[in-house]
Amino acid sequence: MFDGAGQQIRPKMSEIKAVVARHNAVTVADLESECRKRSFAWPRQIAAYLCREMTPCSYPEIARAFGGRDHTTIIFSFRKIAKLRADSAQLEATLEAYRRDIRSVAEARIAAEDAVRIVPAFIPEREFVRLTSANRRLRAREMVGAVS
Repeated sequence: MFDGAGQQIRPKMSEIKAVVARHNAVTVADLESECRKRSFAWPRQIAAYLCREMTPCSYPEIARAFGGRDHTTIIFSFRKIAKLRADSAQLEATLEAYRRDIRSVAEARIAAEDAVRIVPAFIPEREFVRLTSANRRLRAREMVGAVS
C-alpha cells in the first residue's frame, strides 16, 4: 500500500483489529480474549491473517497482540484463511473490503500525523508549549483547515 507521494502505508495492528471488530460487531477485547466462540474466533482469525499480510510483524508479535496466544495459533489462522480465500470469491471480496477500510484508517492516521508536524509553523510558540498533545492535534486540524 502506497500513498500518493510513493510512501508505503503500513497499518498498525490496532487499526486492523478495530476494523475487523467493527465489521463483525464485536469488540477488540473480544478478539483478544480467550473465548473460543465462533462469533469471536472467526473475526480473530481474519484479523490475524490481515495482520500477517499487511504488517511486517512476525507470528510471535501478532500472537502477543492477540492476548498472548501461541504463535502456532496465528500460523494456523493464516493458513486456514489463505486456503479458504483461494476457494471462495465471497471471502476474497470480504477481505478486500477489510483491506480498503484498513487503508483508509491508516491514511487518516498518517494525514493527522502530518498535520501535527506542520502545525508548529502556524501556532505561536508560547501557545504551542501550553497545549497538551491531544489539544495540539485538535489545534493542528483546525489550523490546517483554516489554511487550506
